[in-house]
Amino acid sequence: MPAPRTCECMRCPKCNVREWSRDRYRKRAYGTWEPSTTTVDAAAARAHIAALRAQGASVATIARAAGVGDSTVAKITGSKERITRDTERRILAARITESDRIATHRQARRLQALAAIGWTFNALGDRVGIDPGNLARMARGKAKYANRKNFDLVCAVYEVLHMTPGPSDEARKRAEAKGWMPPLAWEDIDDLDEDPTATPWFAGYDPVAVERVLAGDWRLKVTREDRVEVLRRWKAAGVSLSEVERRTGWNVWRLQRAS
Repeated sequence: MPAPRTCECMRCPKCNVREWSRDRYRKRAYGTWEPSTTTVDAAAARAHIAALRAQGASVATIARAAGVGDSTVAKITGSKERITRDTERRILAARITESDRIATHRQARRLQALAAIGWTFNALGDRVGIDPGNLARMARGKAKYANRKNFDLVCAVYEVLHMTPGPSDEARKRAEAKGWMPPLAWEDIDDLDEDPTATPWFAGYDPVAVERVLAGDWRLKVTREDRVEVLRRWKAAGVSLSEVERRTGWNVWRLQRAS
């Protein structure tokens, strides 16, 4: 049996061209064909984009919902005066859902919490792939909504680092001066109504200092309460008192009586 003369995969360029030709033939027969070069005023699309932006949607979110490129949306919001009719239809049909609206406090709290345990925005920027200056603005949380893509990136790095003390004491001091709370301060970091300053969130010890000692920073200056907490955690993990004393040089027997 002879092989078919045309491809029927419906995915390759040849199939796409053939389907486009068939669609054009049908529409011409019904008098509904509009060449792709037909353009319309971009005012309606621009107004719709502005309405979506007012609801908290980013340029990337609108472009994804409309099925067009980010640059297309950006040009329409800028100085572009004419667009194709197909682009106009796509833009006007775009809608955003609740999942596209990310309250900015959820993003800002995570960045603030990482700064509070010693992570600089330069270090985070290398991991997240976002400019450090933009991360600093995001941490201030002034916008009403956060960009979905950026929020997902921030969440991913927060999950990796939120229990790992960062290398910068300066970042830690700046965060403390601004009243930014570390990860352990939050019961639910996404809860807008939660106020970690309303009730004590640690029992006399500094959780950041404790985590740094547990991570191997033996020379860090810590309080007696910090040492007691470090000892309690190591004992719970099965580390012997003699091993704790060897690692830290502390008088663990006196701490043992205090705990």
